Amino acid sequence: MFQPLHPNRFALYFFSVVAIVLLSAYFYGQWILIQIDNNLKDVETAELGSLATKSDPYEGWKTYRNEEFGFEFKYPRDYFVHNSFYDGSALIVIDSGSDDSEVEYSFSLSIHGNPNNISVIDWAKENSNLSNYPDGDLVPTRLGGHTSMVLAGQDAIDYHWHGLGNGREVLVSHKKLIYQWSVSLDYSQDNIYDNFSSVLSTFKFIP
Repeated sequence: MFQPLHPNRFALYFFSVVAIVLLSAYFYGQWILIQIDNNLKDVETAELGSLATKSDPYEGWKTYRNEEFGFEFKYPRDYFVHNSFYDGSALIVIDSGSDDSEVEYSFSLSIHGNPNNISVIDWAKENSNLSNYPDGDLVPTRLGGHTSMVLAGQDAIDYHWHGLGNGREVLVSHKKLIYQWSVSLDYSQDNIYDNFSSVLSTFKFIP
């Protein structure tokens, strides 16, 4: 014959079932949170990997390093570097032509002595035949004027000039030498000028 459960035993069964359901829900919820956390970590890892891949805009570029004058810079893989000397100055031409062709479309880095260690602005004024420095004080001109900047951790000047042609010069002084970056603005219609700015941003002095 069927016998009804004692109220106390029924309450025990009831609360046991409720406890089992609550514990199951809790552990299931914890499992869901772990899965969400793992998925978020996977997404973050993928994003960091993507950022690492994109972090070097100069990947594949070559590096020119000059121990004698203590500097280096990166340049496009399809460019070539030519070294020469004139009137006691070093000339490094970064050329988009071929390794043995006549240099046609290029920008350059000239290195001049600065034995008295004068400021880069004074050197530019005193050596306008080399610096293409505008006559008189630096004032805005049709192509712009003097801009102070920092290049390779040193104070530098950036200015434009015009005459028979149009150009941009960036000069920086370091250890009694003047480093003069030059590019013709006549190349502004192609990527020469853009590459000049990119190469300039990689220029640094080495110990």
